[in-house]
Amino acid sequence: MINTWINIETGLYPNENEAIWMYDAESKSVWLGSLCYLEDEGWFWTISNGIIYAEDGMIKTETILSDNDMRVTHWCQIPKLKDFISIRKTGMYPIKDEIVWMYNEKTNFICLGSHTYLEDIGWVWTVSCDKTIYNEDGEIKVETEYDGDYDITHWFPLPSLPKDEK
Repeated sequence: MINTWINIETGLYPNENEAIWMYDAESKSVWLGSLCYLEDEGWFWTISNGIIYAEDGMIKTETILSDNDMRVTHWCQIPKLKDFISIRKTGMYPIKDEIVWMYNEKTNFICLGSHTYLEDIGWVWTVSCDKTIYNEDGEIKVETEYDGDYDITHWFPLPSLPKDEK
């Protein structure tokens, strides 16, 4: 089910506190976050506070309750690290400037970013520079910047957002 969006009307929900993509078909908003349970309060969709890390072969994120009412119509699992594309084994890189998951298996570094070409430097990895995630033309986007040399060993594409179901 990697990169497959699940409509919550199916009654299928993610595991509690599992890092997932969340989407609202009406507002076209997208978030990284999770579904959590608060005792005496019930179930809530939470959003990432920008801290993303790898642990036990999975991508995890710290989350916070949103200040506004979040309406989630779809959710999508995040890939496990074993599903990432190894650059060393395949020689494959993402499409130039495509936002992807980036991972270094030696340091356990994980983030969103892109592989891009800078005329005065050459091919580099750019990393997300803030926690803002947004929808642009049906794709998940983040702002990235080049701030040093990252030794990325693996990567994985992001899902396209759900198409209108009308």
